[in-house]
Order: sequence, then structure tokens, then C-alpha cells
Amino acid sequence: MVRTERPVQGDTHEPGKAILSDKLLIRVDEAARMCSLGRSKMYEMVAKGLIPSVRIGRAVRIPITALHSWIEKQMDGTSNGF
Repeated sequence: MVRTERPVQGDTHEPGKAILSDKLLIRVDEAARMCSLGRSKMYEMVAKGLIPSVRIGRAVRIPITALHSWIEKQMDGTSNGF
């Protein structure tokens, strides 16, 4: 069985429109795409604890609300993030 990736909701969004997800948890590669970051950079940030994550077995997931909060903190300048 071949696994195909589901496109991240909002991948083909219009400029200026918010990207909203109906998921509570997203994969690290989905979070990276949503933030226009590389997959390795996002994994590095998760490993350092800069981005909150949840482990379910071997799977690593990022709560969408935590990602939104992290972005807000970056915009406020209250966290160095990188």
C-alpha cells in the first residue's frame, strides 16, 4: 500500500487570508509548511522545546493552538524562538 500525503488545508490559500485548520494536532512537516520553514528547522525547534509538541508513540504532533500561540509570541517579541 502506498501512502499519499494529504495536502495541508490552506496550502492554496489566497494572499492575506488566514490559514485555519480543523485539526487539533498537526504533523511537524505540516507545521513547517504552514510557517514556510524547512522540515529540519521545525524538527530542531521541537527538539529544543521552542515549539510545544505531543508524542503519541513514535509520532510527534504539534497542537495547532500552541503553534498559533508561538507565532503570536514571535510577533510580540516576547520570545526569541530561534
